[in-house]
Amino acid sequence: MDWLHGADSSQTLNANSDSTGIRSVSSPILNRPITDTLYTSTRLQTTIWTLAGGYAVAEGDWGQVDVIGGLRLLALDQTVNYSLARDVTTPGGTVVLGRSGNLSANGTVWNGIAGIRGRVKVPESDFYVPFYFDIGGGGSVWTWQAYLGVGYSTKWADISVGYRYLSFQQSGNAILEKLNMGGPILAATFRF
Repeated sequence: MDWLHGADSSQTLNANSDSTGIRSVSSPILNRPITDTLYTSTRLQTTIWTLAGGYAVAEGDWGQVDVIGGLRLLALDQTVNYSLARDVTTPGGTVVLGRSGNLSANGTVWNGIAGIRGRVKVPESDFYVPFYFDIGGGGSVWTWQAYLGVGYSTKWADISVGYRYLSFQQSGNAILEKLNMGGPILAATFRF
């Protein structure tokens, strides 16, 4: 059994949303509802880095299983721009919410992670089933990631396709309480 070299991955998410409509919002400050035309533009940008190393705990003609440990970083930046048809004021005329403005927040979250990764070979073929699972915590209440796919191995490269899911859960007063991302993934490992 050998020490394995570390692996790192990076994901970036850029999400934008625009909305216009007539809204009625309850206002505890004014003690009355506010009805107005509201335009909002929301942007969320995240970058996620995972750095992990592992140790092979089982291997044979059937495949390999490694235990892993490492770190995951979530860096995020979010902005909400708004525009109202008029200022929101108190009955005395004091401006409570200006006609336009923005709200923004950013931060980074570090987590320690531990898990397993490996592959199971399909008998009498060059195909294999890669898998990965980690879970951790620290800056988040918890985070986890899972991946399952199918791959093909040649003398010079391994090519695989699969599905990966990543989740962050944070406390109620965090910048981002919950972030879940999933989707297809294509991976290649080249040998020299």
